[in-house]
Amino acid sequence: MLMIEKRSGKKAEFDRKKLQKSIRSAGCNGNVAKTIADGAKHFEGMATLDLRKQVVAKLRRYDKDVGNRYEAYKKPAFRTR
Repeated sequence: MLMIEKRSGKKAEFDRKKLQKSIRSAGCNGNVAKTIADGAKHFEGMATLDLRKQVVAKLRRYDKDVGNRYEAYKKPAFRTR
């Protein structure tokens, strides 16, 4: 089980299917989204921000607009208790 570090600082298991789904949400077709998600270089403790930068670069080579949409998407800020 490979763990990555989320923006909140919490650790989470890397989920390739979740990454693929987020790429598709930006407007990328399924085959390209799968290829990019499968080719993502990730390692134990990697920050999701670093993974995101890598995906943006690959998406922009495929389609600049899709890459820009993926980069521009902001999740709601996390709340600490």
